[in-house]
Amino acid sequence: MDVPITLIVPDGVKPSATTPLMVYAYGEYGDPAIAGWLNRGYFEPLLKRGVVIAYAHVRGGFDKGLSWQKAGSAPE
Repeated sequence: MDVPITLIVPDGVKPSATTPLMVYAYGEYGDPAIAGWLNRGYFEPLLKRGVVIAYAHVRGGFDKGLSWQKAGSAPE
């Protein structure tokens, strides 16, 4: 199964094979977590140090709509 990924690249950083990377994923209860994390500044210290953030949009979240979320949910 394909999982969409959003890359958050710090200003002035050109990603390469040696660039530090943190992979983050969250998907639960229909919460589009990436907006909340960015608004709270949780990634800011890493971004200031040149770390690229890879956010995996897993299907428990609501990032791509209700039908996409339900398709990845456990059957009731």
